[in-house]
Amino acid sequence: MDNNGTKIRWALSVSRRTDHRFEGAVAAVDSKGRKLEYPVSGTAPSGDDGLVVFESPKLDRGKVFVRGKLRTGQIELAYSITSPRGDKVFGTATLSADKNP
Repeated sequence: MDNNGTKIRWALSVSRRTDHRFEGAVAAVDSKGRKLEYPVSGTAPSGDDGLVVFESPKLDRGKVFVRGKLRTGQIELAYSITSPRGDKVFGTATLSADKNP
């Protein structure tokens, strides 16, 4: 849910992982069907629960920054998104593994 009360669906895909560092992409789609997709890189614990941080490079005016905690296979996070138009959105989310990939 973002700062405007809009429900957002998230997906994080990891394409490369080395120890605690990873690279991949994040996609977010709000209830109005608007989609943002950004390449990301960051850090996450390897094996245990702990701090997860990832961000995108700045694309036009757009950027994603996420910080959260990996706990029992879920990431509870807070995020800040700046859209390509410069609109700022803040919120919280919980990411969990897709049971039907």
